[in-house]
Amino acid sequence: MVQARKLGTRGGKIARYITIKIGAGLATKLAMHRDRHPMAVQLGRDNDAGKIALALDIQGQFIATKAKKGGSYTLTINELSATGKFALEFDAFTRDNVEVLKMQSGASFCAFLATAGMLAVEG
Repeated sequence: MVQARKLGTRGGKIARYITIKIGAGLATKLAMHRDRHPMAVQLGRDNDAGKIALALDIQGQFIATKAKKGGSYTLTINELSATGKFALEFDAFTRDNVEVLKMQSGASFCAFLATAGMLAVEG
């Protein structure tokens, strides 16, 4: 599930962010087994335009955190990281049966199609 979230802060400001929930089955296919995994999040171009790729990456700027139960993970994209790439207000959506692919390096990644609302970035 991918959803835009917002949270009030102590200073009265609104913190906006995006959460991507990685189900237990997909996490297993990606070889996720630790409590926290650094990940890369990439937005596709050309033939892959509109797709978002997630990959385990030791130098990844995003952290997927394992849920207490069930084996799923949550990855958070903060407002600063989303700016210019993703909208911070859109309807939540899910993608079932996300395919896991291997890069030439042998590392696994998955990609899914974002919604038009998620990609509707204000210019």
